[in-house]
Amino acid sequence: MFKSIAKFFTNLFKKESIEPAIEKPTIEQPVIEKPIVLLPVNGMHTYASLEHNYAIMEPQLSEAQTKELKRALVKITSNFSRYKTVSDRTKFPWFAIAAIHYKEADLDFTCHLHNGDKPLSEPTRHVPKGRGGFPDWETSATDAILLEKFNLKTNEIGEVLDCLEKYNGLGFRKRGLNSVYLWSSTNICHPFGQYTSDGKFDSNAATNTRLGAALIIRELLKES
Repeated sequence: MFKSIAKFFTNLFKKESIEPAIEKPTIEQPVIEKPIVLLPVNGMHTYASLEHNYAIMEPQLSEAQTKELKRALVKITSNFSRYKTVSDRTKFPWFAIAAIHYKEADLDFTCHLHNGDKPLSEPTRHVPKGRGGFPDWETSATDAILLEKFNLKTNEIGEVLDCLEKYNGLGFRKRGLNSVYLWSSTNICHPFGQYTSDGKFDSNAATNTRLGAALIIRELLKES
């Protein structure tokens, strides 16, 4: 009898201690888009990958680089007519020419667009070697763009970025890396692994030393 009473109270306390199950709300985790690393191929897959990276690109700038970006934008926009002249001659977008000018010559109009060599009146000394001399920057820049035979079918950003990567060389793509020329100073770029001179790759060299062409283009298009 005492065992039965003890069992009754034990079961009673168990029932009272049971709490109804409460459904916890499902919290959706944000989808983080990741950069696509290009394969050494050409065509629409390449363009789509570049467009994807451009769409998710975020700047990663130091205070000094923020000032540098502002300086570059001011100088490019104040010289818009010069880039437009070369664009009209070559049928290549003015903003892409401006980005190349920044990467190759730090926006110096006394340098060849081909590779930053100077003066304009003398032939280029580095790759491509022996171009010029030229009477002015516009003539030199026109030669540099036409030499590449880009033959753009559209002005879509993926195709334009592909042209710029080819202008610099496909060394990064062949190594399974996104181009530092395009993506430096953004979340698309790897932190180390850089060409320190033509054909010389240093796996320990920092990549975030100069602004990338893609970031410059995006900021220019915002302002235009």
